[in-house]
Amino acid sequence: MKKIYTLFLILLPFLTGCDFLDRMPDDPMSFEAIWQKQGDTQKYLFNVYGYLPDDGNFEHQFAQTAVGDEGCSTYQGRFTASYVYEEYNATQASIFDELYNKPYRGIHEASVFIDNVDKCLEALPDYRAQMKAEAQYLRAYYYFCILRYFGPVMFNGYNSTDVLEDNIETRDRDRWQLFIDLILKDLNDAIPHLPHEYDLENYLGRATKGAAIALKARMLLYNARPLFNGQVILGKDDEVTPTYIYDNVRNNKGEQIFNVKYDKNRWKLAVDAAREMIDYAEEEGRFVLLNTSTNPDPLLRGLENLNEFYVGARVHPEHIWTYQKGGGGMRKAITPANLIYNFDQGWSSFGPTYKMIDAFAMKSGVYPIKTEHWISEEYAKGKNVNERSSKQVDPRARQEGYSETGGKPMKNPLLVATNFNVDKYPVQEMMTPNRFIDREARFYRNVAWSGMQYICGGQEILTEDDGLEFYQYGMNGYPNVHDFPPTGFLAIKYYDPKLNLATTGMGSYTFPIFRLAGVYLDYIEALNEWDPTHNDIYKYWDMIRDRVGLPSILEHYPEIEGDKYLQREFIRRERMVEMAYESQRHIDCRTWMIAEQTNAGYTIGCQLKATDDEVDGDFWNRVEIADDRYAFGDNGKKMQPRVFTKRAYLLPIPTSELNKVPSLRNSQNIGW
Repeated sequence: MKKIYTLFLILLPFLTGCDFLDRMPDDPMSFEAIWQKQGDTQKYLFNVYGYLPDDGNFEHQFAQTAVGDEGCSTYQGRFTASYVYEEYNATQASIFDELYNKPYRGIHEASVFIDNVDKCLEALPDYRAQMKAEAQYLRAYYYFCILRYFGPVMFNGYNSTDVLEDNIETRDRDRWQLFIDLILKDLNDAIPHLPHEYDLENYLGRATKGAAIALKARMLLYNARPLFNGQVILGKDDEVTPTYIYDNVRNNKGEQIFNVKYDKNRWKLAVDAAREMIDYAEEEGRFVLLNTSTNPDPLLRGLENLNEFYVGARVHPEHIWTYQKGGGGMRKAITPANLIYNFDQGWSSFGPTYKMIDAFAMKSGVYPIKTEHWISEEYAKGKNVNERSSKQVDPRARQEGYSETGGKPMKNPLLVATNFNVDKYPVQEMMTPNRFIDREARFYRNVAWSGMQYICGGQEILTEDDGLEFYQYGMNGYPNVHDFPPTGFLAIKYYDPKLNLATTGMGSYTFPIFRLAGVYLDYIEALNEWDPTHNDIYKYWDMIRDRVGLPSILEHYPEIEGDKYLQREFIRRERMVEMAYESQRHIDCRTWMIAEQTNAGYTIGCQLKATDDEVDGDFWNRVEIADDRYAFGDNGKKMQPRVFTKRAYLLPIPTSELNKVPSLRNSQNIGW
């Protein structure tokens, strides 16, 4: 029987009965035995993969999708809630073990492997070099994971001494640039020895050349963004305003450990790294956007492409580095509660905000909520949108039928594009609010609303006419269910209408850590900051939009061409939509240093205490879901206004680490 070493997180199947990480150098005989056989050496390497973070888990204690402005979690007893209310501190051991200690252990184990793999003479030299390169990639990735939340911490790059051991009382924080140099060295050393691809049936998730080049591009993008490039606010007309928040964070040598001066040249490094990845992708067509549908209807073509990408085959030529995971945590979070008779696995625990809903364009490419209003303080306060104001709602969208009131029957384009057993389970025309009609493909692939028809692989749905009911006393709403989407919307990017949850379970899904569309967005963002007139900006931007059935952004917004500030705002909006629920938005807003605006204050959703979802009813009013007049304060669901202050741009170094390394107390991140 063929052995399958697919990299499932968090528990890897090849760990069963043989934990190689228990056999460390203090047990010389067993430790040395690991390097005698290729199989044992390879198993050690596979264990090094076991420290990868579970970024795609909506049910995680720190669900990254629910801590930014794209969504909100039902569960108020988890670290996710503590984070968005800024009610956490450096003592919360469990979450810091996941975000800080775990990747440091991965760094240590990768270094042990790098130092010892050449002892395995049974493995051919080329394969030893490949395995070493994989460990170098993992070491770089684990540093990347730490840096994005904590900034520059302790460097332990080129040796296998455990940075978590007790003999490190004198260790100190190191400069940001040192980590960048380490990561680039590891990746550049690894790339020549990594394969282009693997047998994906057996080795999905192992590091490749593409993964290493994509990681280099993303790391250098973060290096160029304001948080790690002088802590500045980027404004109009090349205005750069310093905030000075990390100027006084120094190590015990007196060195400033952050970059405290803005350097535009860092954007050029990011441009070149992303361009390297694009050139590699285009070489022999190694990676391409999934754009295979030939449907003549642009909306359905876009949806067919997205359906294939998110719930079709598990791997695609757009995937650069992914992992496959059982659908339990993810699909339970995006499945309505009280959906199927005698089935209690729907948790409805992740709700997109109205800001996420409003981010999507019409199918024509026009944004109904104007970008200048969508990013404004007035919009953030959650007042109902005045559709008669041309400053808020684009008149072109109104001409296309967009309205904050009224509705009409519509067949959900997502279900039409899925084309699941239409004779037995026909797609019905459901009364739909006008604000959801004729939206772009990514809207229907990402958002479920009250009243939407829901198909579940042929299983009978409990609600009348198979329509979801998120309002009070509705079949999927409070108090009929314990778990309900706190905003009145449900995130459904990985929802598969063909999957019968009652008979086949939650299935599995592929989560993209790096994918080609993300690299294109990295590239055009960096290129806009370096040279906003470069033709490549629209070449690759248009490719992203074309595969979802949208025209060039310039068709409706020609005034942004060449304007760095306007292009920046539209690129960021495009990124929010394209990368929705892929654990990017929260990191994006922090590294852009806009999180004090995007992640603080009101969380806007529907009026859940309404007792119906009639299209002109109160349910659709934009309300602050922390307000007891509109939402539920009992049953563990009490929300609060969100808080994000300057200290929250980086997490605190854990107290357990400060106790172990007292010298770090002098350089704790600001505010902690």
